[in-house]
Amino acid sequence: MKRSVAFLAVLLLTPKYRVHGPFELQTLKGLGEVSVLVESVDPKAVDIGLSIDQLKADVELRLRQSRIKVTDNARSWVYVRLSTLKMNEEPAWVFHIRLELDQAVHLDRNNLSAVAATWETGGIAIVDENRFVDTVRLNLRDDVDQFVNDYLAANPK
Repeated sequence: MKRSVAFLAVLLLTPKYRVHGPFELQTLKGLGEVSVLVESVDPKAVDIGLSIDQLKADVELRLRQSRIKVTDNARSWVYVRLSTLKMNEEPAWVFHIRLELDQAVHLDRNNLSAVAATWETGGIAIVDENRFVDTVRLNLRDDVDQFVNDYLAANPK
């Protein structure tokens, strides 16, 4: 119960967010290809029909439709993190999606290379259990569309 109340408090205080600005757009410039990585999800969500393979296929299809090259071994990847919570007292789910582009970065001050999120978006929602899977997929599609729009803005033809 305490976990549910805490999660709902975060839900009410956390709107849809997007880290977006000139710097983030510049990190997309010249990006040639990406891989897609979907983090594992709660087994309870899988039990009601949520599929990591389906989420990955959804993201890859949306990227390919936008002429963004998708490969399995790119050095940059679109990373999907989905956190879910089944409400105990209600037939509802709370979920948080974070979509980010992770890529190699270089710190000039100490000649260090690392991997970091250079672009991100996401949000949190609560939905009836009957619409959970469709709503997750729809929200993820909207997040991917934000990425595609920024990618195309940074890489005009």
